[in-house]
Amino acid sequence: GGTGREACIYYYALTFSVLQSPNCCYSQSGWSCYGPRCSISDYVLGAGYPELDYAGHLPGSYQDPRYTVPKWIVVWGKEPLPSNGDGFFGHCLVDLMKLGTKIISIDPRLTSWGARAEYWLQIRPGTDAALGCAWLNVIINEDLYDHDFVEYWCYGFDQLAERVQDMPPEKAAEICGVPVEDICAAARMYAQAKGGLSILTDEEFYMGEMMPAFNSMSGVGKFSATDLKKQLSGKSASVQPSVENYASEMNGFCSPKDLETMFQLLYLNFTQPRFDENDYNTLMKMLRAQLENVKSNPDYLMEDKFIDVVYGNNPRRQMVSTEIIDKFSFEALPAIYKKLYPDANSFVFKFVGNVDLETLKPLVEKYIGSLPTSKKPMTFVDDKCAPVKGEVTEDFTASMQQPKVSVRYRFSGEMPYTLKNKAALTFLTQALNSRYLVSIREEKGGTYGVQVSGSTEYIPSETYDMTISFDTNEEMADELREIVMKEIEEIAANGPKSEDIEKNREFMLKSWKNSLEQNAGWMNYLNSKYGSGLDYLADYEEVLKTLTNADVQAMAKKVLADGNLVKVIMRPAKEEAK
Repeated sequence: GGTGREACIYYYALTFSVLQSPNCCYSQSGWSCYGPRCSISDYVLGAGYPELDYAGHLPGSYQDPRYTVPKWIVVWGKEPLPSNGDGFFGHCLVDLMKLGTKIISIDPRLTSWGARAEYWLQIRPGTDAALGCAWLNVIINEDLYDHDFVEYWCYGFDQLAERVQDMPPEKAAEICGVPVEDICAAARMYAQAKGGLSILTDEEFYMGEMMPAFNSMSGVGKFSATDLKKQLSGKSASVQPSVENYASEMNGFCSPKDLETMFQLLYLNFTQPRFDENDYNTLMKMLRAQLENVKSNPDYLMEDKFIDVVYGNNPRRQMVSTEIIDKFSFEALPAIYKKLYPDANSFVFKFVGNVDLETLKPLVEKYIGSLPTSKKPMTFVDDKCAPVKGEVTEDFTASMQQPKVSVRYRFSGEMPYTLKNKAALTFLTQALNSRYLVSIREEKGGTYGVQVSGSTEYIPSETYDMTISFDTNEEMADELREIVMKEIEEIAANGPKSEDIEKNREFMLKSWKNSLEQNAGWMNYLNSKYGSGLDYLADYEEVLKTLTNADVQAMAKKVLADGNLVKVIMRPAKEEAK
């Protein structure tokens, strides 16, 4: 063409392959705009001009049963239809808005999208980075991100999380000229009762685990999922049942103006759950297709083996498989739902956010006060699903296109559920992350990163666990495994490095103060107070300030002394000789 667009896509890659440099030039205009854009896309994504259709090229597009319509799309500083000469992107947004997707428009100008958006954030020109950091601040501090995606696909997330603590929404509001309530406006509702999957039989367990997916697919009351989206058009409100091993929950979210809608959805989820056999069959078809696709995926095989070994082949701690879902029964769903959410009197309802109490009170009386109750309270059952004792090693092989060795260690044991112990475990995991960054990534160059995480539980008993995982190559795997253990032994013998502890203390204190300005922070602290009884508001800051190197050293000694360690190593299968 006249701008040289068609050819210029390839010249950068060709120049690099021949001359070992991507630097080349030509006189036609496509080389200064279209070509660099495609070249960068080619290097980063492997495609010169990826087409964003929001449907992942599914055969049925937005009507494909595997497709989920996005709740929100952010249009940031762009007017997709008129400003794109190829007209690629705007039509997709129009199609999805018709299906119920809501738009957030970020632009100093009131564009056609801004006029139709749920939120128009009219930022000052040049302040985009401040708004982006504030959003990340909220997303990370309120734990709204995809943990699996971050673990497997992101590098530098911890540094990012630390950096955005300097940009709370209040500070960004001053810089951007956007009201702070528009940056993070929301009201959140959380209802929880002890029970969860523990009260189900082995035959019901995995249907209970999948219950939130069935509910989401089927809608609620007289509304199918599609009808519900239409009813909620122009509103920002949702309620979703969820279930954990030892708790049944309802989670809600809404904009302040749609508070009553959230209460109406809450009432319907308790009193009129909807089960549609066609929706059930559609979901089961999707599940089978997904499970068929992942059953040869090395990451899935590793996760499956790891869970199986950690819990000693416990039938209630398995990865969902086609063999499990083949035993599901649509007719059993209503009775299982009734077990998980029998009545409201065992639930504790908590609300946080930008809500006036005088507005909230009559809604609580009307919708929660009229929920059915019973005399029998819900409680959990100890279903004997503790990790195995002692040291267990499982070394296995799997076929894979890109050979790698995956290593995962799990330490576990009993430990009093206190704020000090929880903090000491967190400090230990961060100290190990810092040491592995140097000894394994930088000095050995053996992996992109080692992930160390820890958690504590108080139901059904007071316990802890610490998991260490990384991927590497066959040549370095066993050497790096030795380093993993040596670093823990070093902290147990001589204590952590003071600079690691102080750096983490500074970060956690800053995160704590920022969390007091976030809805999710207050919700977490309320859940702790009315669940385990831990009082974060009264005690947590002092615990962070007074925790010592000796406390972290003692935690490392305990982890090793308890002697409960599961080691799972997945290696690439050797190719058979032809």
